[in-house]
Amino acid sequence: MIVQEYRAAEPARAVVAVTPQRPAVVVLSARREERLREAVHRLLSHVERQGCTDEDLADIAYTLQVGREAMEVRLACVVSTLEELKAKLAQYLAGEKSVDELYRGEIRRDKDGLSILADEDMGRTIDAWLSKGKLHKLVELWVRGLAFDWARLYDGEVTPRRISLPTYPFARERYWVPEELAAATSGNLVSERLHPLVHRNTSSLVVQRFSSVFTGRSSSLRTTW
Repeated sequence: MIVQEYRAAEPARAVVAVTPQRPAVVVLSARREERLREAVHRLLSHVERQGCTDEDLADIAYTLQVGREAMEVRLACVVSTLEELKAKLAQYLAGEKSVDELYRGEIRRDKDGLSILADEDMGRTIDAWLSKGKLHKLVELWVRGLAFDWARLYDGEVTPRRISLPTYPFARERYWVPEELAAATSGNLVSERLHPLVHRNTSSLVVQRFSSVFTGRSSSLRTTW
């Protein structure tokens, strides 16, 4: 008998500080715009419901960076406080088109601009941005389709932890069986489709059982010479 689930004590961890000089990059993406909006809504509701603080901001950013697949429709913002993140997400949900330090992009619409990302000098440019802390330029390219290893932001430093955050907001689409088909499958047509040699399904919840009656006139047993 399990009386209580065992939970090991969490080891002490160093909190990764987020400052205006070292802001957090929060990224979200989805297949379609409406799914992205739902993802933003879920994240905003989660941080408010869980009572997250500035100490959680680095963990939130890191989890979204390395624990989620980057999809076609993308959103990213550069923030230094949790309140700043919440304000930007709320502005996006309110439909504001121009939100400071919040970036939006859709890969299918930016195919022409993606050609610059294949430039052989782009790798060195990104390295220079990272060394100078120019995360805004990096984020601008990410929302346009840049494939970037976010773990590079923490090279040689304490890595934030991955935490529990809302997962992908799949669309709730229902596919009902047409009424005429449902009525047909619940009647005698089911037994006719079982098998030429099986006439009826008389199964119960306990025993699976089929029955057949054969006569000399059964087409399945008739042989033509």
